[in-house]
Parts: sequence; structure tokens; C-alpha cells
Amino acid sequence: MRINLNPWLNIAIFTIALQLTAQEVVFKTPSFPAPEQELLYFLSEDHFFNPDNYNGALQALEKHFTEYSATGQVLRADTMITQPFKNYKTFKKISKQPILDYLGIHEIKKAGRNTFELFQYDSLHIYNVVYTLKNNKITTVTEDTSVYVNDIKYGYNAQDQLVKKSYFNEYGSGVIIEAKYNSKGQIISQSSFDNTDGLYVILKTYTYNNEQLLTHFKEKKALYFVPFEEEEENLGINEVHYEKYVREDTYFNIKNIHFSYGSDQKLTEVSQTHRGFSKELGEQLNTNFNYNLSYLPNQLSIVASLPEKRNYVYQFDNQNNPITIRSYVVTDAGTWLQKKTRFTITYH
Repeated sequence: MRINLNPWLNIAIFTIALQLTAQEVVFKTPSFPAPEQELLYFLSEDHFFNPDNYNGALQALEKHFTEYSATGQVLRADTMITQPFKNYKTFKKISKQPILDYLGIHEIKKAGRNTFELFQYDSLHIYNVVYTLKNNKITTVTEDTSVYVNDIKYGYNAQDQLVKKSYFNEYGSGVIIEAKYNSKGQIISQSSFDNTDGLYVILKTYTYNNEQLLTHFKEKKALYFVPFEEEEENLGINEVHYEKYVREDTYFNIKNIHFSYGSDQKLTEVSQTHRGFSKELGEQLNTNFNYNLSYLPNQLSIVASLPEKRNYVYQFDNQNNPITIRSYVVTDAGTWLQKKTRFTITYH
């Protein structure tokens, strides 16, 4: 996701296994769209520390981090220097253009008319990975070590959107993730089923307004102790009737996030509720978070209730990349600067 003061949901095109541009080909792991994370980018330090999330042609990125006490004393300071990942390779079997390889491919073999096998080796750790690429999309991944073998499969719809991922080890334990999309190409649900220990189910739903902006995100997690021998043997873990195995101690973790926008369609408020409960224990978790966003030229200000009070100020350059991030603690006695991150960006 690119840092943008106007946080539109970029769902028309999302990450696919092989992305062809006018200048390069990109090898990248397929992933499901996560519009809620795109809108909440300001909550993730990892987002700002990843140069791939920046606009423009970056040459180098320096992060200067300082943490202060309430009296202004410097408690900790650090500097980190990174460079954008640019690992170009040439594989003429696939493209005459240079390939930007995020996977670490060492060798390519042609397995069919539109099918290639991409090989990754690590002899030091006895680790081999084979990616099967069909019609410019990764369809299978086989991870082979001296200890285990994992198989990953990806499925796509007619619009080349990722709709299914299955990940299983040689013992039959694994994960299936499925997604559905609306006619606008936006993700509306994602379901994850993990049978490693019982059946761990994560359900995500997405709601949009008439302007195609995300207004509501819900995530529900629960672990069900399913006696699989009682279920039909031909059912996949994503088809098990898990809801009938709710017990007194079944713990539900439910998160709801609401997004509000101004007349210019900029995000203005985020409110979140997070509950954790079971019939046996009752409610164990009940928290509320709220963020109010306001904008000035090249600046984003956030008033947060977590429920403790925090203020954040993000300053951006003309490329919409961050220059500084300031985090303030708000108390009855006053407001004081707790953290400051300063970015030095070198462009080509």
C-alpha cells in the first residue's frame, strides 16, 4: 500500500503472483486484499519502516527514532538505514524484461506451454522450494526440508482474484482460506479454517458504501473441538459443521471496526470494539478504540482514545512519504512528546 493522505481503497488491482508492468516483471507471493489494514496503515510502524510502501524512486531511507520521558529526557535513540529491495534477474524463458524477484528464485524450468517451475535452494539449511507458475500466476508451492514437506495451493476466479489458499503438511494438518468478492471486485468475506489443534475458525466480513469505501469490518475467531471421526470423511476442514460443536468453554473473539468519511471521501473517524467471551467464563475482554483524523496540506493529525489518550502528527513530503511522526501522551496534567521518528529519504 502506498502512503496517501486520501486513503482510497486500492482494490481494483491487488497483489498477484506475477505482475507485468511496462518496465519489469515481478515475482511475488499471492495474498488476499486487506482493505482494513490499508486504511489503518498509520497504526503500523512496520509499514513506515518498509521502503516498498513508499512512493517515488527511493535510493535510501534512514529512520531516526527517539523516545522521551514526561520531563523531556531522552530515554532511547536509534538510527536504521535501509534500501529498497531491488533484486533484478533475467529469465528469458518467461520474459525478455528484467524480473524483480521477491521470492529468491535460483532456477527456472519450463513444465508446459504456459507452466513454469521456479526453484529456490538453501543448501545450508537443507531447504528447497518449488513454485509452479501457470498463466502468470503461482498455483502451487512445495516446501521440502530434511524434516517436513509442505504443500501450498492457490486458486483464482475468472477475474484473476485470489479466492482460495490451502496449506497442508505431510501429516494432514493445515489451513484453508477462502475469499469472496462483489461485482466491483472488492473482497466481501474471508474464511480461514485451521485443523492443527481442533478447528480454529476466523471469519472476516467487509461492508462498503455507495462510493465503494469500506465502512465496516468484522472479524470473529473461535476454536472448536470437532470430533472429526463423527463428520463425514469426505468433508474438507472448510466444510465441517463446526457451529454445532460450541461448548461452554468455547471462547469467541470478536472485533468490529467502523470507518467514517468526510464529504471529500477522506477517512475522518475509526471506531473499534473488541470483545472476548465464553458461556463458561462470561466476558473477559471488552475494549473500545477511537481515532479522529484531520488533514492539513502534507499533514495528518490523529486524536486517539485507546482508551488512554494519544495524539499523533504525521508530516509528509510532496511524494506523500513521511518526514516525521510524532506521538504525544495526553494526561490531565498536560500533553508531552513520547516518541519522534524522523525520516531522511534519498530519491534517485
